[in-house]
Amino acid sequence: MSQAFAGVLIATGLFLLAALTAERDQATRLLDATFERLPVGLVLLEPDLTLRRGSRNAEQLLGVQLTPGLTAPTLVRRLQMTDLAGRPWPAEGTQMLAATRRSDASHGEVAITRYSTGEPVRLEYWAVPVHDNGRLAALALLFHDVTELRRAEADRERLLGRLLRLQQDERRQLAIGLQREVVHGLAVTLTRLDGIQERLPDGDDRTRRSLGRAGEALNHSLQATRRLIFGLRPPLLDTQGLVAAINQQLSKVSVETGVQTDLRWRGDERLDAALEATAFRAVQEAIANVVQHANASRLLVTGHLADGLLAVEVIDDGTGFTPDTQHQAPGDGHQGLHTMSEWIQLAGGSLQVRSAPAAGTTVSINLPIHPRP
Repeated sequence: MSQAFAGVLIATGLFLLAALTAERDQATRLLDATFERLPVGLVLLEPDLTLRRGSRNAEQLLGVQLTPGLTAPTLVRRLQMTDLAGRPWPAEGTQMLAATRRSDASHGEVAITRYSTGEPVRLEYWAVPVHDNGRLAALALLFHDVTELRRAEADRERLLGRLLRLQQDERRQLAIGLQREVVHGLAVTLTRLDGIQERLPDGDDRTRRSLGRAGEALNHSLQATRRLIFGLRPPLLDTQGLVAAINQQLSKVSVETGVQTDLRWRGDERLDAALEATAFRAVQEAIANVVQHANASRLLVTGHLADGLLAVEVIDDGTGFTPDTQHQAPGDGHQGLHTMSEWIQLAGGSLQVRSAPAAGTTVSINLPIHPRP
């Protein structure tokens, strides 16, 4: 909820209480002003869920005349109101409204068909009970049109998904090219050097040492290229998925550094390819920061799916550091994570860092889940 809309919501509750009190005292002009000046739609229901009145803005948003005495179920049926999955809303809606009378504000989104034009509309709403001297005086429904906003968000997600797929395709093609051209060429050259060394005459130690040094340099380049290929696109990410790729990365770290690693993951379902690639890059960067900066002895990666999100944490017991407290992002010396945080935000997710000197570090990654095509 935006700060502006939150302000409207709070102010509306105060206005309504004052307006209802004014109406009780036969002073209706304040109530009229409250309804007509609100920048959002407002419907005021009696405790029995019949319509008390609706604002002009509400009538325009809904495309229906809000006549006092109209029942909430009737209004819901006229608007063909559904939840975002397309399921009819009347029964759930009236139950929700009834429950709201006994609780704090309820919030959500619904889809309607604008009564006057037949136009599909998506509304974000808040249902707020209004009390007067401890007694429920009314139920206020505030709402605004988020159709264009959600459409723009969906377009943005599609464009971002396309961009991420293009990036991953480029990485994949580069990895394939390096494997086919560079790795193969280096391996062939090493084999030829070995053959030359075998054919050298006895006693030619100087040439043998020179060829040995050349072979060591070529082998170093070969291993570095293979690490680069793995960093660009680990094959397991395509063939077996995110969990297998992370596990392979942890095993590699354990062998190369001696750090004790562990992977705890709930669920093994495959996800959207772009999502898996983005999540792997973030985890890979977090692990690289542990290896480079943390001086840790233990490294744990956890992951699970919940509430439409992929939630991953990378936890170490290293030296820790002081994050950027304003943005909960890594500071100097952790630019890779900072860049990855920006990518994750573009994907609609978040990356947060919790750390303190001598207290280890936890990197939390949350990404919205997209169905696997």
